[in-house]
Amino acid sequence: MLDSGLKIPESIVREAKLHMQKVYNKTFPPKFSFEKMAHDALNPQRACQQLDLFFAKVGKPQQGDSFLEIGSGYGYLVLTAGKLYDLEAHGLEPQDHQFNGTVEISQKLLEANGYDPKRIHIGFGENIPLPDNKFDYVFSSSVLEHVQDPIRVVTEAVRVAKPGGYVQIVFPNFGSFWEGHYGIFWIPFLPKKLGELYVRLLGRDLEMMQSLRLLDIRDVRKIIRALDGKAQLLGLGQDVFAQRMRTLDVPKWASLPTLAKWLRMANQLGAVEVLIKIGRRFHWETPFILTFKKMIVVNNDKTR
Repeated sequence: MLDSGLKIPESIVREAKLHMQKVYNKTFPPKFSFEKMAHDALNPQRACQQLDLFFAKVGKPQQGDSFLEIGSGYGYLVLTAGKLYDLEAHGLEPQDHQFNGTVEISQKLLEANGYDPKRIHIGFGENIPLPDNKFDYVFSSSVLEHVQDPIRVVTEAVRVAKPGGYVQIVFPNFGSFWEGHYGIFWIPFLPKKLGELYVRLLGRDLEMMQSLRLLDIRDVRKIIRALDGKAQLLGLGQDVFAQRMRTLDVPKWASLPTLAKWLRMANQLGAVEVLIKIGRRFHWETPFILTFKKMIVVNNDKTR
């Protein structure tokens, strides 16, 4: 555990655990540890890994730069960005039936660390209740597959970014072989109904699968077309996918240790470079890490 100096009260960890059990109880097998999941979700080390991945792609931020996380959950990343990276950090989180309780938990976490709990804004990514051109950095992870309108969410993220600012959206690729919500092998490009049948045959509950959008490279292309003239694509995450395949440097959170075992087997079989090459061709990379730079408009001409 990173000695961050941040306070993660056990009372908040317990609240997060109870919330996870309520929301995900049917998703995971009986022996699944919600205790570990709660500690993972409130771990500043995890937040630092996510932020470092973002800033490694777009450049180191300056003190006081503004930052927004869309889908801020229990608030650990907003807190980390604000207290450890000296950013003016904000979060956006809904209060619908599935996520009821996350705003309160995140606000308690921020308040326990002397950070303004009003930095957590209530709302949906499709209609961000914040002005245009406000943030130097906009980030979202494991959210796009849960929303009603993925293209709208990404275009809203670009809208609230400053000209010349950066947006990074991380989400699973259902054109790949890994499904992280259930921690299972996945058949690439399965249609929704067949995906539900597949999950049922594995003896798993369908509630989570029914709420997911099975996004793949076809959806990514639609997003890129929707942002034409508004933002420049800097990458899909293929470089991260290849680096993790080669080094086995896979995050240790949630069900990802299972994925790490598969990658070790591929390394032992000497199949990594072949899989990377084929994976690039057929877009097996997961997750997608879409990174954009918002265009700067000067005299109606778009520049970088």
